[in-house]
Amino acid sequence: MIGACSFLRKKPDHGDAAFYDHWLNVHGPLAAQLHGVHRYLQSHFIADSPRTNDLARSLKVNGLAEMWFETEADREICYESEQEKVCDIDSLLFIGASARVVTDVVPVIRAPRESAKGKRVLLFNDDVKRDLTNAFKAISELPRITGITDHVVTKPGAEPTQAREAVRILVSRIVTVGANDPGILDRAQDILLSNACGDVAVFDSIEHYLV
Repeated sequence: MIGACSFLRKKPDHGDAAFYDHWLNVHGPLAAQLHGVHRYLQSHFIADSPRTNDLARSLKVNGLAEMWFETEADREICYESEQEKVCDIDSLLFIGASARVVTDVVPVIRAPRESAKGKRVLLFNDDVKRDLTNAFKAISELPRITGITDHVVTKPGAEPTQAREAVRILVSRIVTVGANDPGILDRAQDILLSNACGDVAVFDSIEHYLV
């Protein structure tokens, strides 16, 4: 599975509520119509959560969009399509800066197409070959885990085609964990961080499935 993961920063004149409302209820349905999208979900970051760490806050991004495709050809067709141009025009209304990376997606536990009560997003920038098999196994055995996704970054995406800033984020791996218990998410986070080398940005977030 191929992933296109986009980090978004709101326009300076937008409040959080206006940004998230437009992204979810206006932009979301437009993006859900793109060619070949196997799964599309938004993670809305909670900057003031005590579970979002200082490194994550320093990146000043408001959310992560994940699009999954069956093939690289589907991804390329998607981003060259007329519907993508429609999305590009709409994005100028609420996105101030963005960055996209392309990933190999491994759904360790494939989440149902419904939002968990909580989600943690962890950005690693160490050796992408680090073996997290045992960590994923331990997390999978925790109660009330709804999904685990491992994105290994294979290349940066294209620079934004619109007149907006590109977010600079160094990331080699994105791991997302969903659960219906915040305490369980904390335990999952501890397991992942114990297997990390270097600093990891941790975002507490709210997830929304659109496809």
